[in-house]
Amino acid sequence: MLEPYYILASRHAPAKTLTLDYTAMPFAVVALRALFNRHWIVFFVGGGTILVEGLTIFATSLAQVEGKDFLDLVEDARDNGVLNEDLGNGSETVRSFIVILALTVFILLYICIVATIVFVRRRRPFLPRQPNTIASVLAFMHQSKMLYDFVGTSKLTNTQMRNKLEEFGKTYGLGWFNGRDGQTHCGVDEEELTGNYKHGVDYSQGNLPWLTDWQTF
Repeated sequence: MLEPYYILASRHAPAKTLTLDYTAMPFAVVALRALFNRHWIVFFVGGGTILVEGLTIFATSLAQVEGKDFLDLVEDARDNGVLNEDLGNGSETVRSFIVILALTVFILLYICIVATIVFVRRRRPFLPRQPNTIASVLAFMHQSKMLYDFVGTSKLTNTQMRNKLEEFGKTYGLGWFNGRDGQTHCGVDEEELTGNYKHGVDYSQGNLPWLTDWQTF
């Protein structure tokens, strides 16, 4: 949900960012589309959602067997000089148990690593409010001059709308801009904006050269 706004907050985003919507895609398609768009964090998070679906199956399989029984079976087989990996306990064999256990541990490690990366890279707020409702999304576009670019696009598909926006050759960003009413607003508009948005910082101080990132956090 936040990836398009993060790109816009970085300023001078291409026109296709305005039509980017990962929330309307199936979770498996999100990972593939993010890979195609080179949005790596979304790709890794989307891949994690796919792996989590498998984790529920693997964890259920592990819960149906007793690992200690497998160790006893393997120990007995080694004492007899024969190790049969197809030897099983209940619905799982030694081979399948080891494979499922390895996959489970891998998925858990993957999720922990991705969660750590997301926390490190995206821990700072960059929006004045979350765009999780229609009202909040409309508020980002209130009095925006870029709305003129969308005139006559109500019947266009997402691809057609993206192609039309790219024909204007404009870039877009999220920050402070002078709206159509002549007043200063914070939202999404075509470049050049009058200033970046810094969370917790008033617009009059948002672009002072001495104001560093650690002061705005």
